[in-house]
Amino acid sequence: MLKVSLLLILINFNLICISGVNGDTSQFFRRDYTLYSEVGAFYKVQKTPKSWNDARKACILEGSTLAVPETAAEAEVYSKLIDDNLDDYRRLVFVGIHAFARGLFTTLDDTPIDEIYHGWAPGEPNDMDDNEYCVAIDRRGKLRDVPCLNKYPFICEKARDTVKWNNDCQIADLDYGRINGMANCYKLHLTPKNWTEAYATCTGESSSLAILNSEAESTALKQLYETKSDAKINSGNVDILLGFHDKFREGQFITIKGMSLVEAGFNSWSSGQPDHPTTETCGSMFPSGLLNDVNCALPSPFICEHENDLAIMPRRRI
Repeated sequence: MLKVSLLLILINFNLICISGVNGDTSQFFRRDYTLYSEVGAFYKVQKTPKSWNDARKACILEGSTLAVPETAAEAEVYSKLIDDNLDDYRRLVFVGIHAFARGLFTTLDDTPIDEIYHGWAPGEPNDMDDNEYCVAIDRRGKLRDVPCLNKYPFICEKARDTVKWNNDCQIADLDYGRINGMANCYKLHLTPKNWTEAYATCTGESSSLAILNSEAESTALKQLYETKSDAKINSGNVDILLGFHDKFREGQFITIKGMSLVEAGFNSWSSGQPDHPTTETCGSMFPSGLLNDVNCALPSPFICEHENDLAIMPRRRI
Protein backbone atom coordinates (compact mmCIF):
# COMPACT_ATOMS: atom_id res chain seq x y z
CA MET A 1 0.00 0.00 0.00
CA LEU A 2 2.85 2.36 0.86
CA LYS A 3 4.53 1.62 -2.51
CA VAL A 4 1.30 2.40 -4.37
CA SER A 5 0.87 5.68 -2.48
CA LEU A 6 4.44 6.74 -3.20
CA LEU A 7 3.99 5.92 -6.89
CA LEU A 8 0.82 8.01 -7.08
CA ILE A 9 2.57 10.92 -5.37
CA LEU A 10 5.49 10.68 -7.83
CA ILE A 11 3.17 10.60 -10.86
CA ASN A 12 1.14 13.55 -9.58
CA PHE A 13 4.32 15.53 -8.85
CA ASN A 14 5.66 14.89 -12.34
CA LEU A 15 2.38 15.90 -13.94
CA ILE A 16 2.40 19.16 -11.99
CA CYS A 17 5.99 19.83 -13.10
CA ILE A 18 5.28 19.46 -16.79
CA SER A 19 1.60 20.11 -17.28
CA GLY A 20 0.77 23.80 -17.60
CA VAL A 21 -1.51 24.75 -20.46
CA ASN A 22 -1.53 22.61 -23.59
CA GLY A 23 0.59 24.41 -26.18
CA ASP A 24 2.15 26.76 -23.60
CA THR A 25 5.78 26.78 -22.49
CA SER A 26 7.11 24.17 -20.08
CA GLN A 27 9.92 23.43 -17.67
CA PHE A 28 10.48 20.19 -19.58
CA PHE A 29 11.48 19.48 -23.17
CA ARG A 30 12.99 15.99 -23.44
CA ARG A 31 14.60 13.54 -21.02
CA ASP A 32 17.97 13.91 -22.73
CA TYR A 33 18.05 17.74 -22.57
CA THR A 34 19.03 19.73 -19.48
CA LEU A 35 17.51 23.08 -18.55
CA TYR A 36 19.90 25.94 -17.79
CA SER A 37 17.51 28.46 -16.26
CA GLU A 38 20.07 31.28 -16.17
CA VAL A 39 20.07 31.44 -19.98
CA GLY A 40 16.53 30.17 -20.54
CA ALA A 41 17.36 27.16 -22.70
CA PHE A 42 17.61 23.37 -22.78
CA TYR A 43 20.86 21.83 -24.03
CA LYS A 44 22.17 18.45 -25.12
CA VAL A 45 25.77 17.61 -25.96
CA GLN A 46 25.82 15.20 -28.89
CA LYS A 47 28.96 13.11 -28.39
CA THR A 48 29.08 11.40 -31.78
CA PRO A 49 31.14 13.63 -34.09
CA LYS A 50 29.46 14.82 -37.28
CA SER A 51 30.12 17.33 -40.02
CA TRP A 52 28.59 20.77 -39.47
CA ASN A 53 25.63 20.20 -41.79
CA ASP A 54 24.93 16.72 -40.41
CA ALA A 55 25.04 18.21 -36.90
CA ARG A 56 22.55 20.86 -37.96
CA LYS A 57 20.19 18.21 -39.33
CA ALA A 58 20.57 15.99 -36.25
CA CYS A 59 19.39 18.81 -33.98
CA ILE A 60 16.41 19.51 -36.24
CA LEU A 61 15.36 15.86 -35.98
CA GLU A 62 15.10 16.31 -32.20
CA GLY A 63 13.04 19.50 -32.50
CA SER A 64 15.94 21.75 -31.55
CA THR A 65 18.63 23.77 -33.34
CA LEU A 66 22.41 23.71 -33.54
CA ALA A 67 23.28 25.89 -30.55
CA VAL A 68 24.33 29.53 -30.96
CA PRO A 69 26.06 31.36 -28.08
CA GLU A 70 24.39 34.78 -28.25
CA THR A 71 25.93 36.12 -25.02
CA ALA A 72 29.07 35.66 -22.95
CA ALA A 73 26.91 33.93 -20.32
CA GLU A 74 25.83 31.35 -22.88
CA ALA A 75 29.44 30.83 -23.97
CA GLU A 76 30.26 30.04 -20.33
CA VAL A 77 27.43 27.49 -20.28
CA TYR A 78 28.84 25.86 -23.42
CA SER A 79 32.27 25.66 -21.79
CA LYS A 80 30.74 23.89 -18.80
CA LEU A 81 28.76 21.54 -21.05
CA ILE A 82 31.95 20.52 -22.84
CA ASP A 83 33.84 19.95 -19.57
CA ASP A 84 30.99 17.96 -18.03
CA ASN A 85 30.16 15.75 -21.02
CA LEU A 86 33.21 15.20 -23.22
CA ASP A 87 36.56 13.49 -22.77
CA ASP A 88 39.54 15.77 -22.32
CA TYR A 89 40.87 15.15 -25.83
CA ARG A 90 37.70 16.66 -27.33
CA ARG A 91 38.65 20.32 -27.67
CA LEU A 92 35.97 21.67 -30.01
CA VAL A 93 32.22 21.37 -30.62
CA PHE A 94 30.26 22.75 -33.53
CA VAL A 95 27.85 25.66 -33.02
CA GLY A 96 25.23 27.13 -35.34
CA ILE A 97 27.40 29.78 -36.97
CA HIS A 98 28.71 29.60 -40.54
CA ALA A 99 29.63 31.71 -43.57
CA PHE A 100 28.13 31.61 -47.06
CA ALA A 101 30.86 34.04 -48.16
CA ARG A 102 34.41 34.20 -46.83
CA GLY A 103 34.60 35.98 -43.48
CA LEU A 104 30.88 36.88 -43.31
CA PHE A 105 29.82 34.73 -40.38
CA THR A 106 26.14 34.57 -39.47
CA THR A 107 23.85 32.44 -37.34
CA LEU A 108 21.37 29.97 -38.80
CA ASP A 109 18.75 32.74 -38.92
CA ASP A 110 21.22 35.04 -40.77
CA THR A 111 22.09 37.27 -37.80
CA PRO A 112 25.61 38.71 -38.32
CA ILE A 113 28.04 37.46 -35.69
CA ASP A 114 28.98 41.05 -34.79
CA GLU A 115 25.47 41.46 -33.35
CA ILE A 116 25.88 38.59 -30.87
CA TYR A 117 28.71 37.06 -28.83
CA HIS A 118 31.87 37.04 -30.96
CA GLY A 119 34.64 36.08 -28.59
CA TRP A 120 37.13 34.64 -31.04
CA ALA A 121 40.20 32.72 -29.89
CA PRO A 122 43.51 34.56 -30.51
CA GLY A 123 44.32 34.59 -34.22
CA GLU A 124 40.79 33.54 -35.19
CA PRO A 125 39.12 33.57 -37.60
CA ASN A 126 42.07 32.74 -39.84
CA ASP A 127 40.43 30.85 -42.75
CA MET A 128 43.34 28.40 -42.85
CA ASP A 129 43.74 26.84 -46.31
CA ASP A 130 40.85 29.02 -47.55
CA ASN A 131 38.47 26.35 -46.30
CA GLU A 132 37.05 27.39 -42.91
CA TYR A 133 33.43 28.38 -43.32
CA CYS A 134 31.98 26.90 -40.12
CA VAL A 135 32.46 27.72 -36.44
CA ALA A 136 33.24 25.66 -33.35
CA ILE A 137 33.64 26.69 -29.73
CA ASP A 138 36.45 25.48 -27.46
CA ARG A 139 36.59 24.60 -23.77
CA ARG A 140 37.33 28.21 -22.85
CA GLY A 141 34.24 29.44 -24.64
CA LYS A 142 36.24 30.90 -27.53
CA LEU A 143 35.17 30.66 -31.18
CA ARG A 144 37.28 29.19 -33.98
CA ASP A 145 36.60 28.91 -37.71
CA VAL A 146 37.01 25.34 -38.98
CA PRO A 147 36.31 23.32 -42.15
CA CYS A 148 32.63 22.40 -42.36
CA LEU A 149 33.46 18.80 -43.28
CA ASN A 150 35.52 18.26 -40.13
CA LYS A 151 33.69 16.07 -37.65
CA TYR A 152 33.18 17.30 -34.09
CA PRO A 153 30.71 16.74 -31.27
CA PHE A 154 28.06 19.44 -31.14
CA ILE A 155 25.47 21.08 -28.92
CA CYS A 156 21.73 21.18 -29.63
CA GLU A 157 19.63 23.93 -28.07
CA LYS A 158 15.92 24.53 -27.42
CA ALA A 159 14.88 27.92 -26.07
CA ARG A 160 12.56 27.41 -23.10
CA ASP A 161 9.98 29.90 -24.40
CA THR A 162 9.63 27.97 -27.67
CA VAL A 163 8.60 24.66 -26.07
CA LYS A 164 5.00 23.77 -26.89
CA TRP A 165 3.85 21.01 -24.60
CA ASN A 166 1.28 18.41 -25.61
CA ASN A 167 -0.35 17.38 -22.34
CA ASP A 168 -2.46 14.61 -23.84
CA CYS A 169 0.55 12.84 -25.32
CA GLN A 170 3.26 13.97 -22.87
CA ILE A 171 5.58 15.24 -25.60
CA ALA A 172 6.81 18.61 -26.83
CA ASP A 173 5.10 18.19 -30.21
CA LEU A 174 1.53 19.33 -30.83
CA ASP A 175 1.21 17.20 -33.98
CA TYR A 176 0.89 13.99 -31.96
CA GLY A 177 -2.61 12.88 -31.01
CA ARG A 178 -4.70 9.99 -29.78
CA ILE A 179 -6.95 8.04 -32.14
CA ASN A 180 -9.97 5.87 -31.39
CA GLY A 181 -9.07 5.42 -27.73
CA MET A 182 -5.60 4.00 -28.41
CA ALA A 183 -3.30 4.20 -25.39
CA ASN A 184 -0.43 5.70 -27.38
CA CYS A 185 -0.23 8.78 -29.60
CA TYR A 186 0.56 8.99 -33.30
CA LYS A 187 1.88 11.47 -35.86
CA LEU A 188 1.52 11.09 -39.61
CA HIS A 189 4.43 12.40 -41.69
CA LEU A 190 3.30 13.11 -45.24
CA THR A 191 6.71 14.27 -46.49
CA PRO A 192 8.08 11.04 -48.01
CA LYS A 193 11.26 9.55 -46.59
CA ASN A 194 12.92 6.20 -47.03
CA TRP A 195 12.58 3.65 -44.23
CA THR A 196 15.92 4.46 -42.60
CA GLU A 197 15.20 8.20 -42.66
CA ALA A 198 11.70 7.60 -41.27
CA TYR A 199 13.18 5.50 -38.45
CA ALA A 200 15.64 8.30 -37.62
CA THR A 201 12.91 10.94 -37.73
CA CYS A 202 10.66 9.08 -35.30
CA THR A 203 13.58 8.33 -32.98
CA GLY A 204 14.54 12.00 -33.06
CA GLU A 205 11.02 12.84 -31.89
CA SER A 206 11.39 10.54 -28.83
CA SER A 207 9.07 8.09 -30.57
CA SER A 208 9.37 5.09 -32.89
CA LEU A 209 8.07 3.94 -36.24
CA ALA A 210 4.56 2.72 -35.48
CA ILE A 211 4.00 -0.97 -34.75
CA LEU A 212 0.57 -2.53 -35.22
CA ASN A 213 -0.43 -4.56 -32.16
CA SER A 214 -4.08 -5.22 -32.98
CA GLU A 215 -6.79 -4.91 -35.62
CA ALA A 216 -8.14 -1.94 -33.67
CA GLU A 217 -4.79 -0.18 -34.00
CA SER A 218 -4.71 -0.94 -37.73
CA THR A 219 -8.16 0.63 -38.05
CA ALA A 220 -7.02 3.66 -36.05
CA LEU A 221 -3.98 4.27 -38.26
CA LYS A 222 -6.10 3.76 -41.36
CA GLN A 223 -8.42 6.47 -40.05
CA LEU A 224 -5.46 8.75 -39.25
CA TYR A 225 -4.21 8.48 -42.82
CA GLU A 226 -7.68 9.03 -44.30
CA THR A 227 -8.21 12.10 -42.13
CA LYS A 228 -4.83 13.77 -42.55
CA SER A 229 -3.78 12.90 -46.09
CA ASP A 230 -4.79 14.50 -49.36
CA ALA A 231 -7.59 12.61 -51.09
CA LYS A 232 -5.55 12.47 -54.29
CA ILE A 233 -2.81 10.37 -52.70
CA ASN A 234 -5.19 8.50 -50.40
CA SER A 235 -6.45 6.34 -53.26
CA GLY A 236 -4.42 3.46 -54.64
CA ASN A 237 -1.66 1.41 -53.11
CA VAL A 238 0.25 4.07 -51.20
CA ASP A 239 2.90 2.69 -48.86
CA ILE A 240 2.82 4.03 -45.29
CA LEU A 241 6.04 2.98 -43.58
CA LEU A 242 5.81 1.11 -40.26
CA GLY A 243 8.27 -0.32 -37.75
CA PHE A 244 8.91 -3.84 -39.02
CA HIS A 245 11.33 -5.52 -41.46
CA ASP A 246 12.98 -8.79 -42.50
CA LYS A 247 16.52 -7.41 -42.73
CA PHE A 248 17.97 -10.13 -40.49
CA ARG A 249 16.46 -13.20 -42.16
CA GLU A 250 14.60 -13.30 -45.44
CA GLY A 251 10.88 -13.84 -44.98
CA GLN A 252 10.93 -13.55 -41.18
CA PHE A 253 9.39 -10.16 -40.51
CA ILE A 254 9.96 -8.76 -37.04
CA THR A 255 9.20 -5.43 -35.41
CA ILE A 256 11.89 -2.91 -34.52
CA LYS A 257 11.34 -4.13 -30.93
CA GLY A 258 12.43 -7.64 -31.94
CA MET A 259 9.03 -9.40 -31.87
CA SER A 260 7.51 -11.44 -34.67
CA LEU A 261 4.38 -9.93 -36.18
CA VAL A 262 2.31 -12.68 -34.56
CA GLU A 263 3.83 -11.87 -31.17
CA ALA A 264 3.19 -8.17 -31.76
CA GLY A 265 -0.49 -8.91 -32.32
CA PHE A 266 -1.15 -8.08 -35.98
CA ASN A 267 -0.15 -10.20 -38.98
CA SER A 268 -2.77 -9.38 -41.62
CA TRP A 269 -1.19 -8.88 -45.03
CA SER A 270 -2.76 -7.36 -48.11
CA SER A 271 -3.59 -9.88 -50.84
CA GLY A 272 -0.45 -11.21 -52.54
CA GLN A 273 1.86 -9.79 -49.88
CA PRO A 274 4.64 -10.10 -48.95
CA ASP A 275 6.20 -10.29 -52.42
CA HIS A 276 9.56 -9.41 -54.07
CA PRO A 277 11.57 -11.12 -51.31
CA THR A 278 15.00 -9.93 -52.38
CA THR A 279 14.20 -6.25 -52.94
CA GLU A 280 11.49 -5.45 -50.39
CA THR A 281 12.79 -5.92 -46.85
CA CYS A 282 11.03 -3.10 -44.99
CA GLY A 283 7.51 -2.90 -43.64
CA SER A 284 4.55 -0.72 -44.49
CA MET A 285 0.79 -0.75 -44.67
CA PHE A 286 -1.61 0.24 -47.41
CA PRO A 287 -4.39 2.79 -46.71
CA SER A 288 -6.58 -0.29 -46.17
CA GLY A 289 -4.69 -0.96 -42.93
CA LEU A 290 -3.24 -4.22 -44.25
CA LEU A 291 0.48 -4.96 -44.29
CA ASN A 292 2.86 -4.75 -47.24
CA ASP A 293 6.58 -5.23 -47.76
CA VAL A 294 8.37 -2.35 -49.47
CA ASN A 295 11.76 -1.39 -50.87
CA CYS A 296 13.62 0.27 -48.00
CA ALA A 297 14.95 2.99 -50.31
CA LEU A 298 11.50 4.03 -51.56
CA PRO A 299 10.46 7.41 -50.06
CA SER A 300 6.99 7.11 -48.55
CA PRO A 301 4.77 8.68 -45.88
CA PHE A 302 5.18 7.17 -42.42
CA ILE A 303 3.65 7.14 -38.94
CA CYS A 304 5.47 7.68 -35.66
CA GLU A 305 4.14 6.26 -32.38
CA HIS A 306 4.79 7.80 -28.98
CA GLU A 307 4.32 5.71 -25.84
CA ASN A 308 2.78 7.87 -23.15
CA ASP A 309 4.73 8.02 -19.91
CA LEU A 310 3.19 9.81 -16.96
CA ALA A 311 6.33 9.51 -14.85
CA ILE A 312 8.41 12.14 -16.65
CA MET A 313 10.85 13.96 -14.42
CA PRO A 314 12.15 17.33 -15.66
CA ARG A 315 15.93 17.34 -16.04
CA ARG A 316 17.44 20.36 -14.34
CA ARG A 317 21.04 21.32 -13.84
CA ILE A 318 22.15 20.79 -10.25
